[in-house]
Amino acid sequence: MDRAKIFRYELRRVALSKPFIFITAVTLVYAAYLLKTEVMFGYADTAPFSPWSFLAYLCRLLPFLCAAMLFFVSRQLAPREKAVETLASATPTPGYVRKGIKLGTIAVAFLCAALLVLLAYALFCVIQFQYTGLGWMWPLAVLVVLPALFFYMGVGLWLGKVHHNLVYLLLALLFFAAFAGFSMPPAVDLFGNAILAGAQSAALREGVIPFAVPAQYLVSRIVMGLAGLGLSAWACLVKG
Repeated sequence: MDRAKIFRYELRRVALSKPFIFITAVTLVYAAYLLKTEVMFGYADTAPFSPWSFLAYLCRLLPFLCAAMLFFVSRQLAPREKAVETLASATPTPGYVRKGIKLGTIAVAFLCAALLVLLAYALFCVIQFQYTGLGWMWPLAVLVVLPALFFYMGVGLWLGKVHHNLVYLLLALLFFAAFAGFSMPPAVDLFGNAILAGAQSAALREGVIPFAVPAQYLVSRIVMGLAGLGLSAWACLVKG
C-alpha cells in the first residue's frame, strides 16, 4: 500500500468516524449560538464583523476543535492501536512515516472542521449584514488556529507517550484554561483571551480601540507552534 493510499484510508477513518462527526456537529451548533447571541451585538462595542468580534468567536470555539484533535491523538496512542501498529511494522513503509501520515490526517481533519467554523462566520457576515470585506479574517485565523493545532498535538503526543489517558487530562486542562476566566499575559495566552480582556477594559475606559495584536502574543504563537512541531516530530521518530 503506497503512502497516498494510507493517507486516504486514515483520513476516512478520522473524518467519517462518529466521534469526529459528533464533536464537529456540537462545535457548529455552538458556533450558530454564538453568532446569534454574542457576535450579533459585537464585542467590546465593536461591529459584529470586526476583528475583535471574530477573535472572540474563534477563541470560544477553538477549545472544541482542539478537543476533537486530542481525542484522536489519544486513540492513536491507545494499546489497541499500538497492536495494529505492531502488525503494520511488517510492511515496507517505515514506522515514522506511518505515524507521520496518521498525525497528518488528524491535522487535516482538524483544519477542515476549523474551516467550517470560519465559513459559518463569513456567511453570517454576508447574509446578516451584507459585509464582504473579510480579507483580514484569514491571516488572523492562521495566527490563532495553527499554533494551537501544533502545540496541543505536540504536547498531547508527549503526554501520551507516558500514558495515553494523560491526553484526557490535557483536554480537561484545555477547557479549564479557556473558560475559567483567569487573566493571563499575552505571552502565555493559549487562545487569545488576554487580548480580548485587554480590549474590553480599554473600551470601557476609552471607547472603541483599533485592533492590534501584541508583539509578545505574536512571538509566543511562533514559539508554541515550533515547540509543538518539534514534539510531534519526536513522537514520530521514537519507537513505542
